Amino acid sequence: MATKDLLDENLKEYFVFFQPKDVVSGDFYWATKLQNNQFALVTADSTGHGVPGAIMSIANIACLKESVTKGLVELDQIFKRNQKTCYRLFKNDGSKEGGKDGMDASLVCFDLQNKKN
Repeated sequence: MATKDLLDENLKEYFVFFQPKDVVSGDFYWATKLQNNQFALVTADSTGHGVPGAIMSIANIACLKESVTKGLVELDQIFKRNQKTCYRLFKNDGSKEGGKDGMDASLVCFDLQNKKN
């Protein structure tokens, strides 16, 4: 999840409404600073509910972090890398389809220095 400190540092006015149905959930929000100094914010709904959804959220967050750590800054490239990494992680999940889980998500980047998004 995005930390309050990170959100406070990058957003002047904001609110977070996060009310999962269960204690854990497939929904998450995540944020980071990219290597080009833009602020990236993701809101997502991972496949599954409860514990299975939470496991998918953890996997999706790890894949997003990996994409950003590799230096990707283009939104489509971050999502493409995320999709490939998640597919690789879950392709041997025991289902007939293998690796069809993932997330519905939005990703927006803010260029705060130039006041663009």
